[in-house]
Amino acid sequence: VVKSSYSIIYSPYYSKISTSNLSQEYKDYALKNFEQDLTQTDYEFIFIEHYFINDDAYLEYLEQNSLNYETFLNSPEPIGIVVDYAKIYNGNEGRYYTMNQIDRSIKTINTMFVDPIDGYYLSGAKVDENNELIYEYRNEKDEEDVIIKSQDEAERHLNIEIGAYLSDLPMGGHVNGKGQIKLIYPYSAVKAVLGEGYTDSTVFMYFKADNHKAVFERMYKALEDRGLTTSQLFDYASMSESEKALITIINIFSYGFIVLISLIAAANVFNTISTNIGLRRREFAMLKSIGMTQKMFNRMMNYECLLYGIKGLAYGIPVSIGVTWLIYRSIMHGLETEFFIPWYSLVIAVGSVFAVVFATMIYSMKKIKKDNPIDALKDENL
Repeated sequence: VVKSSYSIIYSPYYSKISTSNLSQEYKDYALKNFEQDLTQTDYEFIFIEHYFINDDAYLEYLEQNSLNYETFLNSPEPIGIVVDYAKIYNGNEGRYYTMNQIDRSIKTINTMFVDPIDGYYLSGAKVDENNELIYEYRNEKDEEDVIIKSQDEAERHLNIEIGAYLSDLPMGGHVNGKGQIKLIYPYSAVKAVLGEGYTDSTVFMYFKADNHKAVFERMYKALEDRGLTTSQLFDYASMSESEKALITIINIFSYGFIVLISLIAAANVFNTISTNIGLRRREFAMLKSIGMTQKMFNRMMNYECLLYGIKGLAYGIPVSIGVTWLIYRSIMHGLETEFFIPWYSLVIAVGSVFAVVFATMIYSMKKIKKDNPIDALKDENL
């Protein structure tokens, strides 16, 4: 049974945004990677996608992001929600960058749209012999049929009021790419935003269900029975379950391996220290026989514990940081992240080392605490 559903009307435009509205991070990225100084131009090509979701789903979207619905629904002019968070792949470096493309202090975005013409597609923009910008439209069926529009005729400038900047999209949305943002509106604002005669829109429908597999199968069968394509029918819940199952399996094996290695290391430390203490019983008996008190003896053993721990960490910490660096180098091409040392894990490791060493030493010392020094000195097996 379907619990809820909503549709998204997506309306693509050929569009630009004023470079003064772009974030400094985006400008720096364009200058560094494309040698494009956006401060020298008035507009930058930004593909603006309009998402109009059902009003109930829109209210739920506002609530999920702690936004006041009265600000958006009671405004005389439509107020958009901008999702400008982008994941950009840099081919030269072979890695991803994530950033906000719009300056989030901006409340009004200055945009320019070039609207489509029925039966034609925008084939390009170029400068004519008079050094004026013109837009060329070609017939969808006959490429010889061309319409030329001047800059003043084709361009439509709008100031879009922005109520919030978010990084999360409604259900079914995708992360932006470079030069791509999304504007989110309620379904009831379609005509107010796009005008009475809006065209060239694509509608997506999303459904929530208790038994998503059964609903998906029924929809699939219904489309097949009517001879309709099923290529655009997706079970996102099933995909998500598969990904979660894979992550769970990886976590189980990873943490299981870590626990196993930790237990082996702790057992080795316990065996080494306890054996070492047992073999030194004559040494301890000799020290006690020449006047070492129990307090002095405990201080000596505590000092040894510190030496064991510090020496082990002196080798282990640099090696672990080196391995962490190698792991970072192996994933930096597929994931944007800065190299960092997991200090909390390092603190846990340091604490665990000293805890194991001191616990082993205490256990071993209890076994020899009641030894008679004379008997220990006579024992030739020690």
